[in-house]
Amino acid sequence: MDTEMRSRVREIQRLNPGEASVEIGGPQSQQVYDQFLAPPPSAMRDQSIDPYTCSYYKNGSTEMLPSCVRCKKQAYCSKDCQKGHWKAHKKQCVHVDDLDEKDKK
Repeated sequence: MDTEMRSRVREIQRLNPGEASVEIGGPQSQQVYDQFLAPPPSAMRDQSIDPYTCSYYKNGSTEMLPSCVRCKKQAYCSKDCQKGHWKAHKKQCVHVDDLDEKDKK
């Protein structure tokens, strides 16, 4: 059984304690499936300082993503994402050395 499937089974068991079986395709398994596919909470927040969510695709990660070298306020899972987001991002991208002290944090 692969990791993704084990994760789903554990979640079904957590949501249905004491149940010996759960109908696949039923409301309980649909609830787990919906939760599993939901974007991480970090994807719902302002992306300007979230190092765990790609600013372009909004994909969450368990590891910190590389940030924009210039402003350090956007994170990307790949160079392609950074290039794809540049047209929108360049309007607010300010080099970190040009920021006020309070904005650098």
